[in-house]
Amino acid sequence: MKFVLFSTVLSIFILHLCLAGRLSSEFALEEEIAENQPKTHGMEQELSALFDAAMEQIRANKIENVNTADIIRKLIDRNTTGLLHHYPSFCPPNNAAHGVYTVNVAELQPFSVFCDTRIAGSGWMVIQRRVDGHLNFFRNWTQYQKGFGNVSTEFFIGLDKLHALTASRPHELYIYLEDFEGNARYERYDEFLIAGEADSYRLTKLGTASGDAGDSLIRHISKKFSTYDKDNDDSSDDCAQTKIGAWWYGTSNGYCCYSSLNGLYLKGEVSGTLEEKQIYWHSFKGAKYSYKFVQIMIRPKCLEAYPNRV
Repeated sequence: MKFVLFSTVLSIFILHLCLAGRLSSEFALEEEIAENQPKTHGMEQELSALFDAAMEQIRANKIENVNTADIIRKLIDRNTTGLLHHYPSFCPPNNAAHGVYTVNVAELQPFSVFCDTRIAGSGWMVIQRRVDGHLNFFRNWTQYQKGFGNVSTEFFIGLDKLHALTASRPHELYIYLEDFEGNARYERYDEFLIAGEADSYRLTKLGTASGDAGDSLIRHISKKFSTYDKDNDDSSDDCAQTKIGAWWYGTSNGYCCYSSLNGLYLKGEVSGTLEEKQIYWHSFKGAKYSYKFVQIMIRPKCLEAYPNRV
């Protein structure tokens, strides 16, 4: 079991280097491990002590069917050791980590996020969700900066948090859509970066798209975020007001949008007067359809290479 413990510690350490953006090549991996051997040893000692304490509790309470990996996973998920600088800045990369977790990033105070493992695998942090329309998304600039709603139902994480998260390390983006006829589609982008307040939370990077929903976001690349009281688009219209939403409005050909996932929650087909004012993703069902369920998620890119390691 001690061998399993050491192997798990090594996996955790490799993942830590990955999330810190320090693994530029497989050759650099050996150098990083050698350079940080004392740190690795310290992690092993600390986890070993915690493991022994946990085993004492298991024996004392006659708990059965618990293995080493389960113990260490729970220790790391809850950051019992403090090795992740009080709280991690990402969702735990294991399939059991589905639900509300606390994270911390940059200079922000720790905050709650929803980690989803059921739509696209582990490690995904939900940044926006639309479920039934009970929450108003036609909100002002300050509210979109800070975020609003309940992370377990409908919510938007907040532009300040979104910038801090995506600027902390390279991220990917996942957009999941369901219509009212029971069809589901997704679009995944292998890079995603949002600028800070000084640049109006510009959609700075958007990587290669893949999926079956179609790419309705690429034409919004390099656009600033707009709300009804903060017109940052480069269109002749005040897009946030005319489209009754908040988004990276403005496109390369002068239109307000080809997507607007913070638009009005309507039910399926919409009339011409409401066109593009609804929850809108053009390449799936066109400009006159509003979706039943939307979930937008992000994940550190390097987690894809280390699935379910801790």
